[in-house]
Parts: sequence; structure tokens; C-alpha cells
Amino acid sequence: MTEIQPSTDTSARVDPNLLKNVVKITSPPTPHSPATVGAGFIVSCEGVWASEKQRVFFLITNKHIVGDWTLADGDILEYRQSLQVSFYGGIGGAFTPIAVPLLNPHGDPLPNRLRLADDPKVDVAAVFLNEIRIPIGPPLSIISFDLSYLLSFDRITSWLTGLGDQVFALGYPLGITSARTSYPVCKAGYLATIPGEEFAIEVPSASRNGTQSSSHLEGKLLVVDGLIVPGNSGGPIVLPSELKVRRDPATNQLQFATQQTKNYVIGVVSMAIGLSGLTLVYSSDYVLDLIDEFVSGLKA
Repeated sequence: MTEIQPSTDTSARVDPNLLKNVVKITSPPTPHSPATVGAGFIVSCEGVWASEKQRVFFLITNKHIVGDWTLADGDILEYRQSLQVSFYGGIGGAFTPIAVPLLNPHGDPLPNRLRLADDPKVDVAAVFLNEIRIPIGPPLSIISFDLSYLLSFDRITSWLTGLGDQVFALGYPLGITSARTSYPVCKAGYLATIPGEEFAIEVPSASRNGTQSSSHLEGKLLVVDGLIVPGNSGGPIVLPSELKVRRDPATNQLQFATQQTKNYVIGVVSMAIGLSGLTLVYSSDYVLDLIDEFVSGLKA
């Protein structure tokens, strides 16, 4: 695997090179769940694997992409046998769909392959990629966000970003993508909740048997206004790259950012909230915690 760092081009609000960090995921059906199309993004950090210090890569997505998780049920009874992931080829941008197994031929979870957020109401999953076998052909370019690109919940406002500010979802709404490159679509939305303030919400949800109910959620959550639709699930929410200026409400003085904002990842898209046009996003803190647990487990 090779890694390409994000470019330093400041002409776009979203670095085009980061599009290659987001991958389309096709989930085959299980006996009780239909096939789905969603998104994921790749995160990497220094770690230990196979008794060697090396960079370790993880595909971040949703629990409901890897199995029959629902918010109402909170667990997974049936995992997908594998995920069809459209990784990218060389610098030219061609893509190669690769089956990433989650289970062995007997239907048992593969060791060191998948880890889920401990909280049953957190729709975040990580897939370890280092041991995935690549078919014969051109090498893949594994483009990844370093962990430093994942902005924790309480640091979002430090980049002069708050209620009503624009953010971007990178994913595949209704499966829309470039047939030539498989690049994701960059879709705009607006923060509908205050970042850094833990939020509680009742979310309408259906169990795996179709029973309708309401689930109580609270924690490091974000709500985005922007009608993010199926196919965006599992993709990142990123900040725009720009120089921020804001007026301090307490002093009425202008505040200027000391440097241009990077396309920091502030959360993972989960689901639409009923017919409200709002989208539930889990903050990057849940990803950081999950990766920390995963990396610690790889060392064991």
C-alpha cells in the first residue's frame, strides 16, 4: 500500500486530492437485509502490525453498512460476508472494486478485521485494511486522513466554526458518482446544532423487523441541515478550507483565524432524521476512540 498526502492547493474549498480518500461501498444482501450502497473514508496512523512498526490503515463507515444494525435494535445479528470497496488505482484516478471479507467461509468474524463502537447507539465501524490481499494489477493508492485531520468535538469552534456555518459531506447520494473515476460527490450542508455542546434528540427509527419506534440519543452529536440522502452514509463531514473571520458576540470585535482551515473531518454521516431534511452525524471523537482501541488491540 502507498499513501499520498493531501495537496497544499488552497484554490478550492475542498482539496480535490481528498476525494480519493473517500470510497464507495456496496454491501451485498444478507438473508434479512437488502443490498446497500454507502460510503467510507480511510484513516491512517503509526502503529504496530505483524511485529513491525508501520502505518496502519482503517476504513471508517457505519455499523448499518457492515451488518443489519438499526438504531432501534442496537446490535448486529447478521454481518455482511464482505464489502465491495472501490479503491483507487494509480495517480490517474482509475478505480478497482475489491471484495473486503468480514467473515470466514464458515460465517465467523475474521480476527483483526472489524471493530464496532462499544455504544450500541453509535453507528460507527472500522475495518482494518493492512492484510487485505490486492489482486494482480497496478498498485492501489491508499489515500488517507492522518488522525490529526480528525477534529475532536470540543475543538470545532476553535476554527471559528459554529451554528449555521457551511460544511461538506463527501459521499455517494443515491449512488451518484463518476463512472470513470468513482470520485464522491461533494454536497453542502449547514450545522444545525452548536458544536462542542452535547446534544440530546429523539430519532424516529425502525427495528429490523419493521417495528417503528423512537430512540433517545445524546452525546457528541452534530445535526446537519442539507438533505443528505442514502449513499452518503458512512462518509465524512469536512470543514471548508478557508480563512475565517467572525465577530465576537461578547466584545463585538472581529476575530481572524491565524491560518487557513484544513478540510478537517468533524464527523461521520449516519442517517436522515425522519422527513425533517436534517441528518444525524456522529462526531470524530467516536472514530478517534475506536481507532485507539483497534491500534491497542493490534499490539496485543
